[in-house]
Amino acid sequence: MVALPTQVFSNVNSLKPSSHLAIEEIKSNYNENIRSYKSSHVDTVASNNTESILNELSPEKSLPEDIGLYPPDIKRIIERGYIEVAMIGVDSPPFFQVDTTETPCRGDANNFVYYDNKTYCGLDVSLSKGIADQLGVDVHFLRTAKTFNDTVDLVAENKADIAISKISRTLTRTKKVLFSNPYLNMRQSLLLNRVLFAEQSNGRRPELAIRELTGNVGVIQDSSYVGYTQQKFAKTI
Repeated sequence: MVALPTQVFSNVNSLKPSSHLAIEEIKSNYNENIRSYKSSHVDTVASNNTESILNELSPEKSLPEDIGLYPPDIKRIIERGYIEVAMIGVDSPPFFQVDTTETPCRGDANNFVYYDNKTYCGLDVSLSKGIADQLGVDVHFLRTAKTFNDTVDLVAENKADIAISKISRTLTRTKKVLFSNPYLNMRQSLLLNRVLFAEQSNGRRPELAIRELTGNVGVIQDSSYVGYTQQKFAKTI
């Protein structure tokens, strides 16, 4: 998901036709990318198949020159000369990472972002660059967020223009920001201690025993997994 301030794209219908088409063009290209990616698995992100997705996001700039046609949020970004993207502080390849000797960036260097004396790469980085290229601006990354909720808060507090950080859409978050259409479908998995689970199962079928799972479940703090666990495994801690 891409988290957006609630005002972004909200004024599209009140714009002149040429601006409406321009903004819709961004959304159309983005949605084409989403549709082409839905059928892929997560492991294809790091493969050459990703190139077809990223190419959708970097056409020649075709937006109107009159900056007065844009909604306030877009106008502010263009006048500033860069888009501020909130991204959680911990790297998460192949979605976003800083190039290091231990985890070097791979793929087309044209999709990398060079900012603050660092090289950024990954699917989310390339998405950020594609949006910035459409607007004719640079990309700045704000990585003060320690949790996924923090990235949403940065957008809600107008400290960042958008957040692209493998963010899941939750009801609580949608009260603060707007979300794009999903560009990636991910499935939750549960890792179990087989010995302890066998003791808990007490001969029951695994799918039945999981529904009555008790004990401790570890999840990422302030992530969508917290609510998911509370909903699906109410007897766990």
